[in-house]
Amino acid sequence: MCIRYDVENQELIAWSYLIRAWIPEGDWLQGLDTFPGYVAPILTPDWSDKGRPRKIQPAQWGLMPEWANEKMPKPLHARNDNLARSAMFRNALRNGRCVVPISGFYEQKDGRWVRFSGDKMLTVAAVSEPPSLRCQLSTYSLVTAEPNDVVGPYQDRMVVILHPEDIETWLAPETPIDRLLELCAPCPNDWLSAQDTGPNSRKAKPPKKAKERENLQGTLF
Repeated sequence: MCIRYDVENQELIAWSYLIRAWIPEGDWLQGLDTFPGYVAPILTPDWSDKGRPRKIQPAQWGLMPEWANEKMPKPLHARNDNLARSAMFRNALRNGRCVVPISGFYEQKDGRWVRFSGDKMLTVAAVSEPPSLRCQLSTYSLVTAEPNDVVGPYQDRMVVILHPEDIETWLAPETPIDRLLELCAPCPNDWLSAQDTGPNSRKAKPPKKAKERENLQGTLF
């Protein structure tokens, strides 16, 4: 499920103006394919401001709680039916909810890539942990649910895409857990379209060496 996703520069700029959360102008990229372990933008509340505006900050895809040891997995996804029960996600659900802006996400089917996208930026529900000794950045997992009819033929799970009006509810600290879990549902079918983008060999693959990854990705912030 959601093997990789992308963020188109112009869509992210327009979206950031709409929600009044900024990335410094010098840090914009022309586009970013995000693979597991990469750094990408996430939207979080800004607790330093009493007006509770939002801020966009860098985070690494793959949740790493401070208590987890090196041998434990760094989950990319958090199932909606396990969020409130799992020790891995409980604290992140209570205290680290965030939103990941994406312009599309990819699945593999029969050796081909399928890209799912909408008319506008997609806002994916996620949970995060703060920086720790293991990682100097925040880390996050994308929340997943059962697929809708668009994603279902290709995958048995899909990322939870929030309606823009539900972003504040997802981020607000006072939102009850039951209400949060209600939001973790598949989005309506008409929010997404599927596009076959060719065989796997035609799509970029994540570099294997850390230095190669740094050169390809550049710096977001």
